[in-house]
Amino acid sequence: MTNDAEKRRERLRVFMAKNNLKAGPWAKAAGLSENVLYNFLNGHNDTLSLETYSKLAAAANVPPWQIDSSIVTIPSGGSLTAVVGSVSDDWKEDFREPSDQWQLLTVPLPMQYAETGFALRVVDRSMESVFPLNSLIFCIDLSDTPRQPRNGDRVVAQRTNADGLVQTFCRELRFLGSQQWLWPVSDDAAFKEPLPFNDSDTRIVFLVISSYQPEPLI
Repeated sequence: MTNDAEKRRERLRVFMAKNNLKAGPWAKAAGLSENVLYNFLNGHNDTLSLETYSKLAAAANVPPWQIDSSIVTIPSGGSLTAVVGSVSDDWKEDFREPSDQWQLLTVPLPMQYAETGFALRVVDRSMESVFPLNSLIFCIDLSDTPRQPRNGDRVVAQRTNADGLVQTFCRELRFLGSQQWLWPVSDDAAFKEPLPFNDSDTRIVFLVISSYQPEPLI
């Protein structure tokens, strides 16, 4: 059992008590098996899927964030997705976070990417002129897009070092003559050098299709 899972359980219990909801009838109204809620509330399961939260919210006639405050709603409606990790120039074992730490979001994604789109948090200043620190970028895997990256696209690329650590970073793809470059877009002196794109040691894995910049709460 993780602390995050227990916090999610407690938020769900508070919402149910406040709205006089019982697990069985609420699950049935949402088109779910009763066991989905019972197993989560009793600690037999540490996660509820994004689809489950969406169905429960619809059945209760509320936005998803009212069930769980970690679900941030972006105006204009859209599809439920998650912030699954981060991008930076740091070398890590994995850019992903454990799934029980994902932040849930309702975001305006194109319908064809509603099921496969996901978000990453920008945690360095390599792209600060377009994606300020802590911005969220919404991405799709290249296998889910009908075209290859084009000049001017913002992309997420990866490369692996001799220790097996992976660098997962965001850049702007630029074509200059016959050479393709992964270019930082930043006024920070630490991020001025473009990286020549070479399929042998660097690969583009995700295409950025939109972004969002949260405002700090006072």
